[in-house]
Amino acid sequence: MNLPKGKPTLWVFFFLGIVLPSIVLTFLSFRSIRNEFYVAKKSYEDDCIIFNKQIEEKIEQEFTKVLEEVRANSIWLLDQPRNIDELSKPMPFDSIPGIKALFLFDAQGKVHPKFTPKKQFKLPPQNIEVDSFDISLNRENNLNREYLLRLLRSGVHLSEEKHINNLLGILRIHYQKENWGQCLAIINSLQRKNNLTGIFNSSLHISLQLMRFNILVKTNNLDQALNFAQTLIEELLESPEINHLEDVLFAFDSILNTVLSFESLSADKRESLWYIHKNLLFLLKNAIAWNTYEELLLRLKVNPYPSTDGIMVLAQENLWGFKLNHPWLQGTQELVGVINPQSLNKRILSAVKPLTREWKEIYFKLYDANDKVLFSSLSGDSLNIQQETLLLANQLNWSLQIFERDHKELRQQSRKKMFLLYSLVFFSLVVIVLGGVAFGRSLTQERSLLSMKSNFLSSISHELKTPLTSIKMFAEMMAQGRIANKEKVSEYAELIGKEATRLEDLIQAILDYTRMEREDVVLQKKSLNLSKMVEDICEKVKTIAHQKGLRFYMELTPNILFEGDYSSLHSLVQKLIENAIKYTPAPGNVWVKLIVSEDFYILKIKDTGIGIDVSEQSKIFNDFYRVGDEMTRSTKGSGLGLAIARKAAEAHQANINIQSILGKGSTFTVQFKKVNNDL
Repeated sequence: MNLPKGKPTLWVFFFLGIVLPSIVLTFLSFRSIRNEFYVAKKSYEDDCIIFNKQIEEKIEQEFTKVLEEVRANSIWLLDQPRNIDELSKPMPFDSIPGIKALFLFDAQGKVHPKFTPKKQFKLPPQNIEVDSFDISLNRENNLNREYLLRLLRSGVHLSEEKHINNLLGILRIHYQKENWGQCLAIINSLQRKNNLTGIFNSSLHISLQLMRFNILVKTNNLDQALNFAQTLIEELLESPEINHLEDVLFAFDSILNTVLSFESLSADKRESLWYIHKNLLFLLKNAIAWNTYEELLLRLKVNPYPSTDGIMVLAQENLWGFKLNHPWLQGTQELVGVINPQSLNKRILSAVKPLTREWKEIYFKLYDANDKVLFSSLSGDSLNIQQETLLLANQLNWSLQIFERDHKELRQQSRKKMFLLYSLVFFSLVVIVLGGVAFGRSLTQERSLLSMKSNFLSSISHELKTPLTSIKMFAEMMAQGRIANKEKVSEYAELIGKEATRLEDLIQAILDYTRMEREDVVLQKKSLNLSKMVEDICEKVKTIAHQKGLRFYMELTPNILFEGDYSSLHSLVQKLIENAIKYTPAPGNVWVKLIVSEDFYILKIKDTGIGIDVSEQSKIFNDFYRVGDEMTRSTKGSGLGLAIARKAAEAHQANINIQSILGKGSTFTVQFKKVNNDL
């Protein structure tokens, strides 16, 4: 990496590439937030238009769906059941949410419902003959017996209504005593009175038929009870006019519920009876509704103002009705119905609410025709109305109010965004400053590394040149025969060997460093005797220590087996011991210890050398680094020994550290972690 001698160029690049774009982006962001208030206001107005249109379309769509269901049901109404077989088939819509009742008219008059109440009247009181009944009740209850005899003897002097009341009292007592034969005799007698007509008598006829059915069920004559129920239904379908529709509805509901509980029914028969029950009750309920809402329905029927779209809605106090004709229906058909406001509102709101969830930011209120709030997205009325729309003016007459967005909220959101932007700008400035500092330090470190590499090349060149010069000089002297003394020849040969060894060590150091530096090199790990390897190295170098006037001590735990790369571990141990010998002046001591702890194999090399200043201890394992005082500078070396030791330790997941006091010596400690294979 070639760096310029001056930093201004790099700082210009740093300013133009990072600082200036950050300033421009910050300015544009502040300007954008300032304009955001007006953009948000315009966007809110556009959203309100879209929201209003979607709500209007959704309400119209759901109301049209109701009318479609009504039209589909009108086909069934036109061809309503005329016998029990037709009644046992399913209808398109047994109930339409939002609609209470439907009535279909053609040119001849009302088609549905089939059952219409006739005008009622009462006959004047008459005396009737008293039939003879068996009054043989429980002999233990003499009071009831005497009471019944008294009722029968006085019957000739009673009016028709009072006489029937007396018979019903007798019937009630027999029913409580479960005298089913006597009950049926009294029922037959009452039903044979052809002149028993009128409101009371019609209700009596219905009650007697229901009692007859219950007696058949209680006596376990289920087949007869089923046939009797079917006969009653056929009789009902053949009757053009019916009295007391509520009583008829109750009676047939009770009868059909009881029949459906019969366990002996087949699946097909049960399904058929289920549809009969469902459809018959639908017809009767609609017929009852005609009495309840007759005034409203007649007003709709005779209304002289036809609707162009075939729909007319009419409100009368709290009642709502509607009329459909062409083009919804064919020809002269007209369909009038009663609306259930609560159910219809609930149905339409259920379709609208999912749509409102997509527009949470819009404030609105939805009102019905009576100005009652159906749905709202805000709690108060502090906001101004932005627009108001009448929804289905000729039908539902709902209204939708959309309110302006709260400007305070918009400004509050802008302030939040400004605060966030200020925070981001501050954070960016901090990052830029820290990045500048890191960039400057990186440049300094790169320069320092280049300087150390340059010093290393200069030093290693000198270190290589010196032994080569000596070897060359002694070799030439010996080759030219200038040295006749054999002792001198032997001395010079020994010097040549030492210089060759020194040269070999320097080259080996460079090779070791290069090898450890390459990341793609795979270590050849295998089980080795760490104790034996350390001992061999000590034996090799202690002669050097002794020659220098140092005392050399060893304390090795024998037979420590460790899995590792022999070459790199050998370099690690040798570099540390040689370093201790090299920087320890005579007289001094060097200790080598290899001990075992619970989790680690610990190698310690301690010396009484020159020591290392605290400020230098964190750097000594860096590549090419050498302590910069005069003493170390006078000591020959490449600056690679401790770097090689660090890389070898890291390759074996070992920890290496130093403890040193300047002028008193140093202790290097390497901790090799135990693994299962080492045990």
